[in-house]
Amino acid sequence: MFRSRFLTVNVCTVFALAACGRSASQIDSAPNLDASDILNKATNRGTSQQLISDHDRTVTMHAALTMSVDNMTMKMDMDLDSKESGDQRMSEVGVDMKVSAGSGKTSDVKLYMLFQQEGEGYHAYTRLGQGAGADKKGQEKLSEEGARSLLDHMQQSSMASVEMYAENPEKVGAKEEGGNYIVQLIPSHESLMNIAKKTGSGNGIENLSNSRRLLTLVVDKNTYHMKNFALELEADATSQGQKAKMDMKVNMTSDESKEVTLSVPSDLTDAPETSLKTFFSS
Repeated sequence: MFRSRFLTVNVCTVFALAACGRSASQIDSAPNLDASDILNKATNRGTSQQLISDHDRTVTMHAALTMSVDNMTMKMDMDLDSKESGDQRMSEVGVDMKVSAGSGKTSDVKLYMLFQQEGEGYHAYTRLGQGAGADKKGQEKLSEEGARSLLDHMQQSSMASVEMYAENPEKVGAKEEGGNYIVQLIPSHESLMNIAKKTGSGNGIENLSNSRRLLTLVVDKNTYHMKNFALELEADATSQGQKAKMDMKVNMTSDESKEVTLSVPSDLTDAPETSLKTFFSS
């Protein structure tokens, strides 16, 4: 499946809270399939694996959010590209996020992180660019526990995962298509509130209405590998006394058939040693 460090949708996905109202999504399901069992196997596949798996994998994602409040519109576009090399025991993830507001100003943030397994530990290299040449670079040697702690810290502070959206769905259905299962679900109110709590956002949303949300997963019938994840969210909301409209779409694809070759970028080999938790918090 998409591993936790790559199962990421930016903090802006907290607007999934819009789904707490009425749902108009229709789910087509084959009566002979146990959709909940398929979903459980897909989201739990490989949970006991190490941080870097034993086979190559690529993951790509695009997320787009439009938020309109009165006469102002905010737009967010994020692209994620990750690669994992089983033979080299290395994995990397790159994220490019652009946010524009009604003022016409656009901010661009780029994140790059590479993990290199060294015995029982990991060496992490990171670069964070926030426009205008304001680059931060850092590296840290971590135990497996430390690496998992760092990844959990990043996810809980600013990200949401497929597993979080799929927890106790309001409705779930599945059908067969070629060599895949197509699983569709409506995220529950509780799971969306949990996402808001973990990301530390969404406290300003006071009222939600006219919402529509749908999560669609493409799962390999033989391996339960989650090949694709597509999320659609639309809603009206009231936040701090203002009425807003929001529209969000996320599409993520995972491929285990491509060969991956990785190396440590030359500009990061001499990056300053730091605590990466502090690096991302500052």
